[in-house]
Amino acid sequence: MARSKRTGIELTAYDDLFETDESRAEANLSKIREIPISEIDEFPDHPFKVLMNEDNFILPEFCKLCLFSFLRNLFYLIQIAK
Repeated sequence: MARSKRTGIELTAYDDLFETDESRAEANLSKIREIPISEIDEFPDHPFKVLMNEDNFILPEFCKLCLFSFLRNLFYLIQIAK
């Protein structure tokens, strides 16, 4: 019967071998950062634009109406199934 011999050799992980100091420091930082709104600026060449117009204020109300309609119909279908 073969016996396995344990050696005291510890191997460094592959990722640790090729990791930079910058990526190690970044890994230790918190992933969620709070920044002041004043530091947020627009991305001039970004393909998607967010326009603060009337549609942004209508959308939440529209979603509420759709949800209400869905729940009303669901309740109706449950009552019919009984």
